[in-house]
Amino acid sequence: MGSGREGSNNDRGVLRELVIVTNEKGVFGLPDLMKASAEVLGNGGLGSSCKAQMANGVVTVVKRMR
Repeated sequence: MGSGREGSNNDRGVLRELVIVTNEKGVFGLPDLMKASAEVLGNGGLGSSCKAQMANGVVTVVKRMR
């Protein structure tokens, strides 16, 4: 049986859909995030963090896990 955790070893190589919802600016997903302008904020032991600004004005921080 799986642990139900998103990052378990059983999920490697499986892409999941990313959907982000904000009451203020609506809904956007992974394709919108990939088109956003971004700047690296820093790198750490678990991966890098980037600040992304969407076309609709939403600014978010994304952690890219290694």
